[in-house]
Amino acid sequence: MTADTAPAELERRVIFLPLNPADGSVAGNVLAAAGQRVTSCASIEEFCATAESGAGVLVIADDALIGANCQRLSDFLERQPAWSDIPLIVLTTRRREPTAAWRRVAELPWISNAMLLDRPMRTETLLQAVRVALRARDRQYQLRDFVAEREGLLAQRDVLLREVHHRVKNNLQMMQSLIRLTARRAPSDAQRSFADLVARVAALGQLHQQLYASMNFRELDAATYLSDIADQLEAAFGPPEGRATIVKQLQPTMVNLDTALPLGLITTELVTNALRYAYPPGSAGEIRIALVARDGGRELTISDNGIGLAAASSAPVSTGLRLVQALAEQLGGTFALDSGPGVRGVVQFRSHAAAGQPAA
Repeated sequence: MTADTAPAELERRVIFLPLNPADGSVAGNVLAAAGQRVTSCASIEEFCATAESGAGVLVIADDALIGANCQRLSDFLERQPAWSDIPLIVLTTRRREPTAAWRRVAELPWISNAMLLDRPMRTETLLQAVRVALRARDRQYQLRDFVAEREGLLAQRDVLLREVHHRVKNNLQMMQSLIRLTARRAPSDAQRSFADLVARVAALGQLHQQLYASMNFRELDAATYLSDIADQLEAAFGPPEGRATIVKQLQPTMVNLDTALPLGLITTELVTNALRYAYPPGSAGEIRIALVARDGGRELTISDNGIGLAAASSAPVSTGLRLVQALAEQLGGTFALDSGPGVRGVVQFRSHAAAGQPAA
């Protein structure tokens, strides 16, 4: 083999490990006369190393598989890529039963494209077997090229999707800025509505940020997503001194996008309500966010130890709670709200993994 040998030529080579140089010379001359490229090897190590750089079919005498040689060949064949099932022709002495070495090779689970030829044989028999094996190998190369093309297209798609999520995230950040600018000119009694809108848009933006950062565009970890939303809300309501702090108990849960988005908005609504209404000025407490497995599904619980709904009945939270109810139904789940002491909102749902993935 020379440095300038084309890869396509190497991939159609017949790699041969004969019993003796004379056999190799005769078979090599026959195959070469028929237009086949033949590389004859003197040892199993050379045989496998040569095949690593490209081979169309392997031809080996069964007596060359004695001792550790059989394991060396097995190890080489096991390392083949998924698309490859390189044809193997084993030349054996004519007898009623195949040799023990051949049986060991034939029984290997990763070999399904092997052929046994009895010696002595007509040269035309060997030539025909090689031609059949090379046609099978050509189909494997076509599969390899198809897989490579599909992988290239998928990589391009992922780049485009990543760019889309990045642009959407940036546009949502711009929307937040525009809403804040509009809120400055709005009456004071409308400020909370604008703040709620900013928080909802921020939850959407955080979803796209997670997708952009993870390079997984089918699913994400709900625990990480909800934790980031909670951190955003804490920051939006200012320093934790003199008000509630958020405590998280979030089990890792992979969900698809249709599940992640409602969960993010539900968390935004319930945590915002707790931060805003559960603790009057001068009081403080804890807001707990828990995402756990429950009865074959998932349960999201957001609770506080504040004044409860009765004491906060004047707070205009009904719109947000109706939104939470609608989002829970969108998940195919249920929403329940308990009050006293504090408030406890529970959403039970079944998480759905991305297409082709098992449900969490």
